[in-house]
Amino acid sequence: MRRCGVRAAQDLVAAVQRQASHTRRRGRSHPGTGPGREVVAQAASARRQITVRDVGTATVFDEAPRQAILQTGSRAAHSVPLITVKGHVLGMVSSHHGHPLHGFSRLQLAALQQTGTDVGRWLSWHWDTVVLDALERLHVQAVGACR
Repeated sequence: MRRCGVRAAQDLVAAVQRQASHTRRRGRSHPGTGPGREVVAQAASARRQITVRDVGTATVFDEAPRQAILQTGSRAAHSVPLITVKGHVLGMVSSHHGHPLHGFSRLQLAALQQTGTDVGRWLSWHWDTVVLDALERLHVQAVGACR
């Protein structure tokens, strides 16, 4: 039997798995950072789209975040949750607009919702199949190379 770093390979695979798991959990538990995270968090927890028609007058923001957002040139925002088949929010997609919004049509909102659902389902499928299969293959190769 050839001696090699089986333990090192196993430690590497375990570390990759922990990091991947942490990254996946983090996407759910920390919906956003920086100014505007309140809206993203609200959309994520409600599992629905949120439109901020005018950042300058929206009551969802405290004054400091409002000013930070306005300084970037954003006057309006829209957030769409990325939802799995089981209803878990994997992430959010937000658009920022340089002018106040009057809203979206029902057709536009339906298309955005469908996109969020499709992307969420694909991300979930990708994680549950491709990523986990790749980690398993890496583990098998590392252990097999040392036998």
